[in-house]
Parts: sequence; C-alpha cells; structure tokens
Amino acid sequence: MRELLQTISRGTVGKPLGQYPTQPLSAGPVYSTMTIRRRLQLVYLLILLSTVVIGALAVWSTASWQRASVDLTYSHVQGQRVERVRGDIYRQVKEVVDWLTEEDKDADDEFRNLAAVTGAEIGVLERNSQGAEERLAIEELRRSYEALQAFAEALFSDPGTNREQMPWLEEQIESQLFPELEERIETLRGYYQSEAVRSIQGTEKVQDLTRSLTVVIVLLSLIQGGILLFGIQRWLVRPLAEISRSTAVISTGNFQHRVVLRSRDEMGNLAQAINRMAEELRQSQTRLVESERLAALGELVGYIAHNIRNPLASMRAAAQVGRDETPQAHEAFQDVIDTVDRLERWARDLLSFMKPLGLKLVPEDLNRLVRNAVSVLQNRVEEQGTRLVLDLQALPAAETDAQWMEQALAAVVANALEASGPADVVRVRTLAAGESVVVQVTDEGPGIQRDIQSKIFDPYFTTKAGGVGLGLAMAKKVMAAH
Repeated sequence: MRELLQTISRGTVGKPLGQYPTQPLSAGPVYSTMTIRRRLQLVYLLILLSTVVIGALAVWSTASWQRASVDLTYSHVQGQRVERVRGDIYRQVKEVVDWLTEEDKDADDEFRNLAAVTGAEIGVLERNSQGAEERLAIEELRRSYEALQAFAEALFSDPGTNREQMPWLEEQIESQLFPELEERIETLRGYYQSEAVRSIQGTEKVQDLTRSLTVVIVLLSLIQGGILLFGIQRWLVRPLAEISRSTAVISTGNFQHRVVLRSRDEMGNLAQAINRMAEELRQSQTRLVESERLAALGELVGYIAHNIRNPLASMRAAAQVGRDETPQAHEAFQDVIDTVDRLERWARDLLSFMKPLGLKLVPEDLNRLVRNAVSVLQNRVEEQGTRLVLDLQALPAAETDAQWMEQALAAVVANALEASGPADVVRVRTLAAGESVVVQVTDEGPGIQRDIQSKIFDPYFTTKAGGVGLGLAMAKKVMAAH
C-alpha cells in the first residue's frame, strides 16, 4: 500500500473538519480563453473600423468629385469671359477702323463704352484668378489691351490725322496691336482649356475610384455578415445545442455524462457549472444509495447482534464453568471462550459502526492527536522493524472530537504499517493549507490494486486474513461525521 490515504483530515480553522472544497471539473480541451463578449466586441470593432474607412473614402471621393466639378465650372466660366473680351476687342478694333475711314462719326464714343465693359471683364478675370500662371497671362492681356486703348485714345484726340497716315495706322493695328492681343487671348484660352481637360480627367479618376469603392463596400458587407453569422453559429448556436443535448442526457439519470466544450468563455463556464452539478448529483446519489444500504444493513446487523449476544454470553459462562471443573478439557473450553469473545467483539464493532457518531467538537491540536494515535502502535513498530517518521508542522487549532479522531488516525497508520516491510518507512505529515489543516499518511508498500481502490472504505471489505473490514470504513465515517 504505497499511499493509503494522502488526506484523511482536511478542516477549516475554527470549524469542523471534513469540509472539502469543490474542485472545478474540466470541460474538455481548451482551444480559446477569449470570452464571447470580447469576441463580439472585436467583430463589431472590425465592422466599425471598416465602416469608418469606407465612410472616409466616400467623403474623400465626394469631395474630389465636387472639387473637380468646381474646377471644371471655373475653367468654363473664365473661358467664356475670355471669349467675351475677345469679342469686345474685335468690336473696338472695328470702331477704330471705322473712325479712320470716317464711316462712323460716333466710333470714339462707342469705343469708350466698349472699353469700359472690356476693362471690367478683365478685372473680373483678375479677381477670380487662382494660379500664378493664370494671373501672369491676364496681366499680359491687360497690358496689350491698354496699349490698344492708348493708341485709340491718341487717334480720337487728334482729329486732324491726314489721309496719308491712314495706311500706316491700319498696318500698326493689323500687324502689331491686334496680333499681340490675339496671342494673349489664345494663351488664356489654352490655359483654361487645359484646366478643363485636367478637371475632366480628375472626374473620370474619381468615377473609377467610386466604382471600386462600391465593389469593396459590397464585398466588405458580405464578409462582415459572413463573419458575424459564423461567430454566432460557432460561439452560440453549437455550444447551446451541445449543452441542450448533454442536459437531456443528464436529466435521464446518467450523471456520468459530461458536457464537452472546447472553450473557456461564457459557454465553457456554463458547461463546467453543469458538469459540477452532474458530479454533485452523482455523489449525492451515491451517498443516498449507500445510506439506504447501510440503513437496511444496520437494521439487519442490529437484529442479528441483539439475538446472538445473549446466547454467546451463555456459551461463554458455560465454557468457563467447564474449563474450571474439567482440567482435561481446559484447552478446548479456552478456545470456545476465545471464539465467543471474538464474536462478541465483532458484534460490538458492528453495532458501534451502525450507530450515528455523537461528536463533541472542541478546538484541538492535531499534532497532539497524531502523537497519541502513533503511541498506541509503538510496540507494533518496534516488533516489525518499520521506521515511523513524524513530520509535524505548527498548526492552528481545529475543532474536532479527540477520541474519534485518534481512532481514525490509528486505523490509517495501522494499515500503513501492515502494508510495510521491516526496512520500509511510514511517514505521517501535518501541514497547514490556507484555512485548512491536513494530515498525510504515506508508506513504501506495494500499493493497492487498481481494481479494488474504490472499495477500501466500504464496510466489511478486507484483503487481510481474519480482518473484519471496518477499520478504514470507520475512519471514513469519522471524517464524514466531522
């Protein structure tokens, strides 16, 4: 018997011994320790982040589209103003020519009216200009126009211009002033046309990007929906189905069945709680069956013991008389007396085992009880040659019944000695474990066979010749009573 009973006394300081903490039952292999709440939070966070990114891209796309549209509108409006300026300049040049040919006496007034409109248009172009290149082109147009305007004003202010100068004046207008203005206007028109083309290309890029974003949004929505459905199926639906199936099995009375979940989330905790409940129900059922069996057995034992003790007393008295009166039969009558005493002791032990224990709990030093229990077995230790080692640590007082506890300790140590050889060591150790006190009895014997380990605390079960099988059973009963 290598380890008969590692822990026979586990009690809370200041409370009765025998209150064993409930150990959590395993719910199967652990694949994840993340809770369902945390998983759902992560999924929703991913959905939120993707939504924010999509929203930001959509806002950027809309802003880019709006900016391209504004740029295109601006280029178009400015180009129209340039065309109006060109038309006004053409008309002013015509008025100058008409004035020179004396075909229109009011040409100077009409020129000045058109000049005011043209100057205002150029001013609008300057105020709305956005880039340095555009402002430079408008400035050059203004200088060229002012040169034409100064030339015309010089003609209008000198009514005596002779006919001989007219060809030269016309050549000045046609070969220098007007071509220069035309060049400045074409430069501006080209600038605005290039800006319009650039805006159109930007709009096309934004359009392509919008199509791509639409595809991405649809794919992300499908992926998010798939992840959410997968998570609900894996984290909620399947575990609930497994729990429902297992509870249905347990409800039939199969308390050995366990819920197996591969996670330590809320469902895993629920599975562990169900498994603990099933284990407690199994233990309660076992205790109930045992108590019913012991109750029935107790009635039977009590009846048998009560009915055989009186005949045994008569037999013993008769044997004592015969032994004293007949020396020839002394040995035979002594055997009868010894057998009757043994039967009487067995009957007394049976009755004692079947009766409920009346404990008198007071604070006791468990180390003192261990020493008292070991001292009873000291002669057996010396005769057997086995080493008995005490490893007693300082312990707080625990409420216990000293008489019954000593009997339980002596029974366990006696079993350890019976399983040990002359050179073996039996070790009795005490220690404090949190709010509990623990006694461990270990030996170096061959150990208990696996197929009978579950029976060693059953009443009347023994592997020793002449044994009754009540020593360890009584020790267990004492601990259960505590």
